[in-house]
Amino acid sequence: MLNPAETAERLRRSDEKAFEEFFRAYRGAIHRFIRYRIGDPEAASDLAQDTFAILWDRRHTIDPKKSVQALLYTVAGNLTNNWMRHRKVEREYRSELEWASRADDPEPDRTFLREQILRRVEELPEQPRIVFLMSRVEDLSYREIAERLSLSISCV
Repeated sequence: MLNPAETAERLRRSDEKAFEEFFRAYRGAIHRFIRYRIGDPEAASDLAQDTFAILWDRRHTIDPKKSVQALLYTVAGNLTNNWMRHRKVEREYRSELEWASRADDPEPDRTFLREQILRRVEELPEQPRIVFLMSRVEDLSYREIAERLSLSISCV
């Protein structure tokens, strides 16, 4: 097991072996931490790598009296928050562009609207998405959905 104070001091001294040990000990946990928050395994891998790169870049500022693990999770959390904010801005921008490009059309394009609805449905958590699709696509009643999913009608 890594000694936290010793690891912090070794990292401050640019000990690459200490960094490698620290990386191996925490890479899986950091990847899971990020993946659970954003749901994108590939982006989580990139953000986990960035987390360790930032830690290495800032190794000289590590305070040996403080937890390096806490610093690692703070960096990962900040990167994740920034990534999520960026994705939200991208989605909003794309949506505005798509709507603006159709503003000249006197009748809304049904295909476009359908794509927008499907995109939003895909963003729903699993259970609400299943219920929605059973209701709207399969045209099942709430009672039928409740019976198939072993739920109460009020849950549906």
